[in-house]
Amino acid sequence: MHPAVTRTLKWLSDNPQQTIDLYGLSQAVGCSAYHLHRLFRAATGWPLHAYMRRWRLDQAAHRLIREPHTGILDIALDCGFQSAEAFSRAFREYTGRSPSQFRIQPHWPQPIVHQEQSMQPQVDIVTTPTLQLACIEHCGPMQSLLVTLQPFIQWRRANGLSPHSSRTFNLYLTDPHSVEPQQNRVLIGVETLAPMEAPKLNIYARQIPPMRWAKTRHVGSWACVEAVARYLYAEWLAENAESLADFPLMIERVNLYPDTPEHALISDIYLPLMSEN
Repeated sequence: MHPAVTRTLKWLSDNPQQTIDLYGLSQAVGCSAYHLHRLFRAATGWPLHAYMRRWRLDQAAHRLIREPHTGILDIALDCGFQSAEAFSRAFREYTGRSPSQFRIQPHWPQPIVHQEQSMQPQVDIVTTPTLQLACIEHCGPMQSLLVTLQPFIQWRRANGLSPHSSRTFNLYLTDPHSVEPQQNRVLIGVETLAPMEAPKLNIYARQIPPMRWAKTRHVGSWACVEAVARYLYAEWLAENAESLADFPLMIERVNLYPDTPEHALISDIYLPLMSEN
């Protein structure tokens, strides 16, 4: 297990009443906020907030059994819930019983088993030169991504930046599976070889400096790209003497749907690495 995940688990167990602030937590455990969510989910199978919620409910369930004379509200507050009502609602969703019913007749929910096919894709360490991108930021659930992309697509066409001639990149500022949908943030960028005109439609320039990356290629549905990224975080990183750079995970969309059928989509996944110096 990655040391940052071990430190995060200890922090969670030591601070059951604390609200998780990603950036504060990342500083406390010594890990970039860009990567902590993904490292944690790769190691545990759980998004950070979901793990914390389940851990708090587990602690409360044990205390309901071990401490029959402690009030339910006291247990709820000790385990980080703001009210008895919020605790009862979450506890019923988790166990199928109210806290008082559980105290009389405990019933533990079945654990969620994550079964994924093992993979060992070819991973190469590469160094990229400076990349000049024109970017638009999508904020919100991935289901609404096309709303953000429509003006960007029109802008690309008007500026001769077709996907057939200009590279397309995604930079994941958050892990979409580990944040609330409205907090999800991803940059969609197109490489520009000439200086941009004045920014329009919330499109702005971003420069990616020369960097080292662990790069692997996925051919097939975009839905499977996350599994490849998890492999890099959970297995490849642990098996190789490399450290993560403080930079987002990057994916190059080598071709795009629907111009390319789903089974032939090509995605190059880049995990940012610290320089060798």
